[in-house]
Amino acid sequence: MVLAAKEKQNTKEKTYEMNFRIRANDVKARIELQTGKKITWNELSERAQLDSEVVSRIMNGTQKHIRLNEAIAIATALKTTVSYLSDLPDTHYMLDNTRKHRNTLANTLKQVESQRKVLDQRESETKEQLQYYDRILYRVDPLDEH
Repeated sequence: MVLAAKEKQNTKEKTYEMNFRIRANDVKARIELQTGKKITWNELSERAQLDSEVVSRIMNGTQKHIRLNEAIAIATALKTTVSYLSDLPDTHYMLDNTRKHRNTLANTLKQVESQRKVLDQRESETKEQLQYYDRILYRVDPLDEH
């Protein structure tokens, strides 16, 4: 029973490590696409402050296990988190809720912008009406006596 639990844990760890490698390479590729500049293992290792051979072995999958400090350094160099790169379920929950809140705020902003347009129009109309009445009052009562 203990052996089965240990094997299940090892399988989970391998899955997380495999996800880490795949997603780290995907994030690296996305950054390269956005910047139009290839990121070499040396550049990534400098950002991560790790040996370039270690980074290369991790990213290519030839290193059997990824140490936590290495995972943190690579994730930081790629401007993301270990949780995201490992594709943990908690990350999905957090990202889903973050997207929901972000979309709510975006919709609120659209509503505010729409309301602002209405208010700006109302302000313009009110100023025109005030000018009209000011002209009438000035013509009829230029000394402001009544």
